[in-house]
Amino acid sequence: MKETIVVKKNSYFDSVQLMRISNLIKKEKGITDAQLIMGTDQNKEFLYGSGIRSKAVDEAGPMDLVIYIKAEKNDTDPEELFAKALKKTRENTGEAFRHGSLEGAIKTYPGINFALISVPGKYAFWEARNALHLGLNVMIFSDNVSLDEEIELKHIAREKGLIVMGPDCGTAIVNGTPLAFANTVRSGNIGIVSASGTGLQAVACAVHNLGGGISQAIGTGGRDLSAEVGGISAKTAVEALCEDGETEVIAFISKPPDKKIMDEITGFISTQKKDFVVYFIGSEKKGRKGNIFYASSLDDAARIAVDIGVMKNLKDETAEHSFILKERKPGHLRAYYTGGTLAYECINILAKNGMEVRSNISKKPDLLLKDPWTPSGDSVIDLGEDFFTRGKAHPMIDPESRIKMLEKEALDPAGSFIILDIVLGWGSHEDMAGALTGPLKKLKNKELFAYILGTPMDMQNLEEQKKKLAAAGVKCFLRHDEMIFKCMELMGYEKVK
Repeated sequence: MKETIVVKKNSYFDSVQLMRISNLIKKEKGITDAQLIMGTDQNKEFLYGSGIRSKAVDEAGPMDLVIYIKAEKNDTDPEELFAKALKKTRENTGEAFRHGSLEGAIKTYPGINFALISVPGKYAFWEARNALHLGLNVMIFSDNVSLDEEIELKHIAREKGLIVMGPDCGTAIVNGTPLAFANTVRSGNIGIVSASGTGLQAVACAVHNLGGGISQAIGTGGRDLSAEVGGISAKTAVEALCEDGETEVIAFISKPPDKKIMDEITGFISTQKKDFVVYFIGSEKKGRKGNIFYASSLDDAARIAVDIGVMKNLKDETAEHSFILKERKPGHLRAYYTGGTLAYECINILAKNGMEVRSNISKKPDLLLKDPWTPSGDSVIDLGEDFFTRGKAHPMIDPESRIKMLEKEALDPAGSFIILDIVLGWGSHEDMAGALTGPLKKLKNKELFAYILGTPMDMQNLEEQKKKLAAAGVKCFLRHDEMIFKCMELMGYEKVK
């Protein structure tokens, strides 16, 4: 067995590209492992922790590509494997030419007004600032951008009549084009503003599956509704959609926001002339107030938006679901999410119905897991948190962290009710259901649930994903809240009528 490390200087690739390339290399005969990551300090710490160390790695910079190959044969050429996989990736994705700078791209395409930034976080601020001064709206996919930098960028954008989506903005649909992690949905008259990536995806897909369509879907970044940022991008997005002739109703979605900013935003949108559906996770607001319809879940938000925008026949009510514990069945709930918003919503629904839920993203110190790898009691884990993604691709792309969790569950009799999300669409794993089938089949005598976030138009083939999961004994749902309610019923909770 031979281990080889090659460092390619000044060869930047984003995490999605590297995951696709490494997956292709791993499929080559005689290759037992392949790690391709940029030489940031954080990524090098990951390599060192995995026992991968060399002088070349020590000297690698954040814009240098580190290629690690473990092969059965001694004559394996890492550079040849990389070149072959890179060529195939570019053929599959249509990637052709890379410009050396934003200025060069603008000279080639003088009509562009939008830049997607996906570079290491320490460089994202300067690239985004440059793009704004060039008159471009900006979507920052990169994370690890400081709060102060985010605030500065968003103030610059506001002054110039532009928008900054992000940092850590993973999803958008602009003029029918899915960006980053996004799904293929039909066009329509429903707009979305979202301070959460999978929240945006979930509502967009639910709207599609209910017969509606999306005009624009604008992500703001998860910190936009914090007290420090103050909803700057959210306000710009709302104004843009209110001026958009294709948009008739707007769904506004957020992870738990700062309360003061939440009230400020609802006051702001109450002055607009279009109808809004609002879902702030953790908020107790419900029913209708003026032009605002409050939803109880992501799926409820989509239902109300379709009722208003498509059916023109709104049932003026929020779908509420309450449970009482009748007879708790043995075993605990373990939820392993790749979408942070879905994890928050799951925690919120369970907690509202009396369940004490531990998590790596809990806002309650006594329920915050000390070790995210080791759930206890009823636990909801967000595998997309930085703890799990340092030096690794996001779990929507790479199933490794979830497979590890499922393998641990197979040996742990305490976890009897297992929840997963399967996120389809652009950027996501090409066959997540297939990747998880083996570990899922080892979970004997456990109740398995999966929320499939996607549409029949997504490349992964929704029906095929359902079939693979069902063959592994998984109950599949296209509504997130419905999956949680069904799990609760099997745990011994009874719905209050």
